[in-house]
Amino acid sequence: MAKPEQNEHSKKSDLTHLTPKAAQIAEKKEIFLAELKHNGGIVSQAREKAKLHRSTLYEHFKEDRVFADRWLEATEHGQDELWAEARRRATTGDRVRVGTARDGKGIYEVRRSDTLLIFLIKSGETTKKWRKRLQMAGTEALETVRRSGNEFKLTEEQITGIQDAVLEAFGKVPMA
Repeated sequence: MAKPEQNEHSKKSDLTHLTPKAAQIAEKKEIFLAELKHNGGIVSQAREKAKLHRSTLYEHFKEDRVFADRWLEATEHGQDELWAEARRRATTGDRVRVGTARDGKGIYEVRRSDTLLIFLIKSGETTKKWRKRLQMAGTEALETVRRSGNEFKLTEEQITGIQDAVLEAFGKVPMA
């Protein structure tokens, strides 16, 4: 009989192969990641909910690449959720009761946030500016590796390996 493919949820609950302490830590890490995804990336809040010590948490981040990647994904997801809500409040707004008519029915208006809209616009411009600077720096780094590699008579494979490490360091941002 074929073993069913594991998804993220079944991986979380399959802790039977771990020692009790390792299973407890794995469970706490899952709680941390879920809270981080939910709260918009507030590490201290997620850490408290998971009952993990700060140094332990960062040790796992450094030592466990899968956990570190999931941490970054959860943070990104949480921040995306916050951006979506900020955008909704800035553009669509909220229906707010502002009074009561003589007939007893509520009087409502839609309130949007110009401040949030300004913040979103400015943040977008800043993100574009810094992404461009990062792309230029990454491109320059790749060119430097190529020149230095040729100068030191490195093989093509060695140069490519170093360039891959540079791309990894720059978070795989597409280069300009």
